[in-house]
Amino acid sequence: SYITHSLQVEGLRGIVTVPSRLESTALVFTYGVDVFFTRIAPSRTYDSLTEDFSYALLLITIVALVGAIIATWILSEKKELREKWR
Repeated sequence: SYITHSLQVEGLRGIVTVPSRLESTALVFTYGVDVFFTRIAPSRTYDSLTEDFSYALLLITIVALVGAIIATWILSEKKELREKWR
């Protein structure tokens, strides 16, 4: 009942499970008079973002890293030009 959310699969004749391409998940298909299909994560999904994930902080981090790359590139070009004039 955990997998079927308290629903009964009537006339159950078989259960087929296969691993999915996502980490830590499997696909479950049950059949009989009724059919039921779901994806389960026995160890909970650890490769998914939580609902309180801070997209703003991620964006700020990306912008800061791009800014640092550009600043480093400019300083490197200036240093290289200075050394060529020596």
